[in-house]
Amino acid sequence: MQAYELCALWSGNHTEDEVEKLSGEIAVLLESFNVSLKHTQKLTRRKLAYPIMGNTHGSYRVWLFECDGEYVKDIDKKLRLNSDVVRHLIITLDPGVIEKRIERAKEEKYAHLRRDTESTDESDSENDREKTSEAPKKPIEEPKQEQAQTKQKPSIEKLDEKLDEILESDKI
Repeated sequence: MQAYELCALWSGNHTEDEVEKLSGEIAVLLESFNVSLKHTQKLTRRKLAYPIMGNTHGSYRVWLFECDGEYVKDIDKKLRLNSDVVRHLIITLDPGVIEKRIERAKEEKYAHLRRDTESTDESDSENDREKTSEAPKKPIEEPKQEQAQTKQKPSIEKLDEKLDEILESDKI
């Protein structure tokens, strides 16, 4: 059995409940092909890099599974025919990668809890000391009153006069 990763994208117009239902349908599809489903990861709704079929946002789901290679083409075909799936991608993984990805997903899921419990008063005071010990190399100079007054913006009337002058001349 070969290890695979499936990533599917749904339109951002779907609610979270609808996406959950649609991802459940994909899980049922995978199980119908005797797939050994190892892990499902819900990714957040994200802005797309470019519009896809008029969608600027989308919801992602990732499945890690093992199956025989002969079923992958059939799974791909079923996903292409599914009108709710905007895009999908199935990639082959090296052996043992699934376990590493599952561990990393669990670590990322609980990383915010570890950060909260690991921060102590001692580490915070060290960070504060580091911040205060760094002094800027050049003192910051405030703009002088004279410089600010000489760089006043021209009035709209003066801009109109200048524009008319340029348009009437043959310098263009």
